[in-house]
Amino acid sequence: MSYMAISENFKMKNIFGYFNKVIKPITYRLIDWINLRKSKNNDIKNIETVCLILGPYRNLTTFFSSILFLHPDCQVLNHAGRRVHGNKNIDFLSSYSTEIFENFIRFSLEICSRGERGTYGGSILLSHAFESKILKNLYRKQKNKLKNKSSIKALVWKESLLNTNLIRTDGFELDNLLIKEKKLKFILPIRSPLDCTFSNIKTGHARLFKGINDKSTPFDVLGKVIDEIYWFVEKKEMFPDRFFYFFEQDISKNLLIEILKFLNISEDTKWISNAEKVIINKSNYKFDADIINFYEDLISNKFHRFPALIEKLKYFC
Repeated sequence: MSYMAISENFKMKNIFGYFNKVIKPITYRLIDWINLRKSKNNDIKNIETVCLILGPYRNLTTFFSSILFLHPDCQVLNHAGRRVHGNKNIDFLSSYSTEIFENFIRFSLEICSRGERGTYGGSILLSHAFESKILKNLYRKQKNKLKNKSSIKALVWKESLLNTNLIRTDGFELDNLLIKEKKLKFILPIRSPLDCTFSNIKTGHARLFKGINDKSTPFDVLGKVIDEIYWFVEKKEMFPDRFFYFFEQDISKNLLIEILKFLNISEDTKWISNAEKVIINKSNYKFDADIINFYEDLISNKFHRFPALIEKLKYFC
């Protein structure tokens, strides 16, 4: 390669880097400022529930959110944590007020019809879940109805681990937040913790767990996954009407009805029928005896107060 070609290549990389580090963030902030202003006209009087999906990434969250999106009464915000956190006008988790909470709802409704795949987020339609032929076909059959939802009663925000990390920060007053905001609820889907662990390692999401770094082992990451489940189970024990968890092997018509009741949305028979058609992929992971033994000991010790849950978790061995 000639000197001129190398020089031009270097210039292009610098320009591209400057755009990504400086111009792009400024542009995105401007767009969201416009979105916030536009959102002031969004009607939110019918919204009864704002539900945050918590727990690890790679834990059925995208799959579950995509199914919920197919319900005519439910809207889903995919990711967008970096657009919400730190924005004093909409970040109700960092500084709650009724006005900020309502701003967040309006803003979410404004941006969840478009956006980008990945952390920028927005529409759940841009997520990898809608690469599934089954979900694509189900969406296509009711596209107009789902694009123009007129009776939204529940907003679901899928930004699981980022929000979990914030809520579990020392000093975060979750009890007070739940007292102040009656619409706020939380859901935890539970995929095989072993699958979840290795999927997080494979995708790099494991580094988002507090205390996990490049030197951490799969045993360390698995411990974090189990810790997230245990924390949620304890919160469910304290606030049974505000926290809801389910295991992937338990997805059924009855469970779907329970979820609809929890979210305060209608028992839509067509939605239930569609949701039952969506098949969860079988595990593609193989585990050696060491990690399985570690897992069994971990859940037996951690969940000794919840013997029924130990049996549920042993299903994945």
